[in-house]
Amino acid sequence: MEPWDCPFPSMNGDLRSAESTGGHADLRGSGWGLWSGNWSACRRLEGRQGRWLLVDGNVTVEIWQSLGRAIDAIWKARKVADGSPWAIGWLGYQACAQLGGDLPARSDSCSELDGMFLLEPQRQDSSVPLQSGHPCPDSMVYSSLNEESFKDEVRRIRALIAAGSVYQVNLCRRFTVEQWEGGLRQLFETASVGSASPDYLSGFSWGGSSSGELVCASMELLISRRGGFLETRPIKGTRPRGKTVEDDLDMIRQLESDDKERAELAMIVDLERNDLGRVARTGSVAVDDPGLVRTWERIHHRVARVTAEVPEATPWWEVLAAMAPGGSVTGCPKEAAMAVIADMEPVVRGPFTGALGVIAGNGDMELALPIRTVWTSGDRLEMGAGCGIVWESDPEAEEAESRLKVQKWLELMGGKA
Repeated sequence: MEPWDCPFPSMNGDLRSAESTGGHADLRGSGWGLWSGNWSACRRLEGRQGRWLLVDGNVTVEIWQSLGRAIDAIWKARKVADGSPWAIGWLGYQACAQLGGDLPARSDSCSELDGMFLLEPQRQDSSVPLQSGHPCPDSMVYSSLNEESFKDEVRRIRALIAAGSVYQVNLCRRFTVEQWEGGLRQLFETASVGSASPDYLSGFSWGGSSSGELVCASMELLISRRGGFLETRPIKGTRPRGKTVEDDLDMIRQLESDDKERAELAMIVDLERNDLGRVARTGSVAVDDPGLVRTWERIHHRVARVTAEVPEATPWWEVLAAMAPGGSVTGCPKEAAMAVIADMEPVVRGPFTGALGVIAGNGDMELALPIRTVWTSGDRLEMGAGCGIVWESDPEAEEAESRLKVQKWLELMGGKA
């Protein structure tokens, strides 16, 4: 990967040892509703290189060769059957592709987790024990696609669109901070401050042989289920916050009137309607909102809302399989776009753009799309950023938007993209 010229200063804070067993989750965003709070569990489901392990403390109890088999076995044996959380955690992009019917995705040859769910967690009074963290003195930021490579891939996608192969592709790249020591406490606490905090802010830590931490500051709902009611809220279209009130209003007006941004979101809304239609009652899918501008601390986005009704006997994993990976992080047509992604993106996406949240014992769920997500992997810190590419896309503007989406994280660590 190409390095970015941005060494990091030290971040103060004493390191605390991560617990060697179990896992913890802190759900702080308003989107979690009654499931907000602190949770911990000894048992967890871990995915690695296509295999799924049931881990109790540090002991692997059982192994399955696919996510579907693991879900089937563990769900049947669940002790929670009401609206309490049965599982809290995340599935990576590759795991979602597998669950969705072996959709195209780059294979993972490393030891990173494909997913991690805390099983039948218990509510706790104390917050999730994230560690303090900092880069080592000589740490650098590396990108899986440097500035010119990213713009070249945008041009390639535009050529595919011109040829009629795809209509939109979400192109992502990974930013890696090498020689990272500790965890993500400062990032999580900083993201928790302010009146415009992300809807699905959450922090995770887990122990064992694959110990790590993850912080998600997503604003995007992948899928919500309450009984027979389904909802998704795709996001497309981005502007930075202005430096003054007048600048801010001008940014909102630009986003509201931009035909390219409107078309980009309209394509994904149509895709989400079709995805919901695979499991919904006939005629129940509705576009409740084709897209309004919402504002957060650093950014404006266009957000749509699509709803549907589903027979309550439909298993939750069938609903998730119909929706994941989310259309706003693939493109359309979904399978064709994912094939382009697997060819163009040089590394796997990991937790980024998968699914993250809560599955209740009665099949209800609240799963965010993990954008604005940072995680530790060994002695590295990882994060991803992407943009929806359509025919009207400008390579320079898309590359700048990609950097904007991770800039806050890097600023908190003393660097910049």
